[in-house]
Formats: sequence, C-alpha cells, structure tokens
Amino acid sequence: PNRYEILRTLVVGVHQGRRATVVADCHAGPRAGWGTGPDIDTGAPPSIAVQMLASGEIPIRPGVWAAEQAVPCAPFFRELERRGLRFRPHVWMSTEWFSPDGVPGIAVPFYLAHPRLRRLEQREMLQVEGGSDMMCMRILRHEAGHIVDNAWKLRLRRQRRLLFGSSAEPYPEFYTPKPYSKSFVMHIDPWYAQSHPDEDFAETFAVWLTPGAFWQDRYIGWPAAKKLEY
Repeated sequence: PNRYEILRTLVVGVHQGRRATVVADCHAGPRAGWGTGPDIDTGAPPSIAVQMLASGEIPIRPGVWAAEQAVPCAPFFRELERRGLRFRPHVWMSTEWFSPDGVPGIAVPFYLAHPRLRRLEQREMLQVEGGSDMMCMRILRHEAGHIVDNAWKLRLRRQRRLLFGSSAEPYPEFYTPKPYSKSFVMHIDPWYAQSHPDEDFAETFAVWLTPGAFWQDRYIGWPAAKKLEY
C-alpha cells in the first residue's frame, strides 16, 4: 500500500532525419482503503495517447491541458458555494474517475481533455464515462460527496454511521441490489448507493446537491429521506 508506480512508454524512431525518443509517463500512487499498491493504472491510457501522438491525431504543441479545461468545473464549484461549501477541492487528470480515501479531491479521466481522445476511448472501451455534460455533472456531484466526507471527516460522526453504516466495511467484489428498497436514493446508477456505506453517502449527497431534484417530493415517506435531511 505504500508503493508508488510510474508506467513509462518509450517511442523510438526518426524525426526530421535524426533518431528521437519520446517518453510518456503515467504516475500512480496507492489507493487508500483497498490494502493494495498503485495497481489502478494499466497500459491502455498512456498507450492510447502515444498512438495518437505518433499518428499525428494529437498535434505536438507546448502547454498542458488542465482538468478545468476538460470538465465544467466552474458550475460544479458554484453549486458547492450555493450550498455554503466554500472550499476548492483538488482536481487532477488521471486514468479514471475517483476520489482517494482521505483526500478532498477528484481525479478526472485524461480522455475528457480532447475530443479525439474521447473518440478513441469510445472505440477501445465502448463508452466514455462522463462524456456528456449531464453525466459529467452527475459524476462530479457524486465525487463531491466523497470530498465533503473526507474534508470534514463525517464518517467519524455517530449519526452518519447510524444512517449510512460504517466506512470500515470492506468494499464487496460483487453485491446483490434490492431494486425495491426505499432506503437508498438513485443517482448515477439506480442501485449504486447499495454497494457500500461510503457510496450511499456520496449518492445521497449528489441528489441533495442537484438543482431541481425535488427530492423532498420524490422521496417523501422513504427511509432515504432521513439521509437526505442529514
């Protein structure tokens, strides 16, 4: 769990008549809470980027694409501020969406940084998670729940544990949802909140944060309403 990994891709060839080497690195740290090292990266993400660079689909130019250029972070931050959450979570590019345990920040998939990367991701993976503005904002609101949970250590509070369960529970490899349960909200996926107490909190927070969700009416009489009121 304390290891740090750098996945390096080397492209060796000839450029303007001279031998040249291009190096692309993917940095990955440990995933806290999983009890494993930095095995969250794969060879696919940097390989896709290097293929596009080599083919000329991505022009080689100076500068770095910031996460703020890839996702609509401004409206996301405005939503947080409107709710009185006036902090700025860290946002960085990575290989997938996630919020590390104990870190008030969001990792955003690198393929959202450019339309060509999105097309290649669609071709290789058959989907682009967060590819539309609507789905991107849904995921950002969900990850905001993890950020708030981490920033204010809500998981240590007794009421939070009574409503959502203990964060110490291990993440299951598989879980069997209860489709008709009224103890959980529905946001990113109809039953994702049932997978783990932390995901239950994040999904509940996302519903609470969504403008025009009318959750007071939608979840009236549901046990899940108590979680939203928390």
